[in-house]
Amino acid sequence: MSDRAGPTHATDQPTPPAERRTRVLFLRHCQSVDNAAGVLSSEPPGAGLTDLGREQAEAALAALRSEPVAAVYTSTARRAVETADIIAKGFDLDLPVRRDHDLIEYGVGVLERSSGSAAGRESQDVLRRWIVDGDLDAKLPLGETGGSVIARFRASMERIIGTHAGGTVLVVTHVGTLTIGLVSLCADLSAQRVWGRPLPHGTSVEATVTAGEWSCRFWPTEDQNSASRLSWRGIP
Repeated sequence: MSDRAGPTHATDQPTPPAERRTRVLFLRHCQSVDNAAGVLSSEPPGAGLTDLGREQAEAALAALRSEPVAAVYTSTARRAVETADIIAKGFDLDLPVRRDHDLIEYGVGVLERSSGSAAGRESQDVLRRWIVDGDLDAKLPLGETGGSVIARFRASMERIIGTHAGGTVLVVTHVGTLTIGLVSLCADLSAQRVWGRPLPHGTSVEATVTAGEWSCRFWPTEDQNSASRLSWRGIP
């Protein structure tokens, strides 16, 4: 009786890493002290979570606990790190939290630590110019361009996908950077689907990548009609 294996078929070959479907669960950080006070803050470390923010993180953990998360990444901002820590410690494996500065919120320049409706409108307007108008050179004085935000977001994603191809990863980041970053990566995520529909604090959105192609089939707040669009106030 021969011990030789039968012929190898194409379907028996392992899937190349580049062709594996990787899931990235993006989560907007939970409410911070600055968010509650209406203060614009993009530069790390920034403020930590409010009591409500910690409750939001616990709720996010409950929603994500069944996911086969292999790693947790976060921006270096305190509000994101605290969100990630609460969630990561709730998994059975007590996942380590890996910090990535490229995941921070878009820089608001001279508006840093500003508050009030005028500052909020200015911050929102530059985000609109990036997402809706496609003007990636726009920026606030001393702030970042859309092109710069996209470049660092993509660099972070390349590292994460390269490390966890075929797995599921949780990324805690910020709504402005996340929105312009995903719109730039996902051919099926248009400005019309996201503008006026920002992710609430502690809300996740799933994107997948296979053979370098990104997809985001469902945006959690996109079922809102034009009369009930959410405000981007309080961003970042």
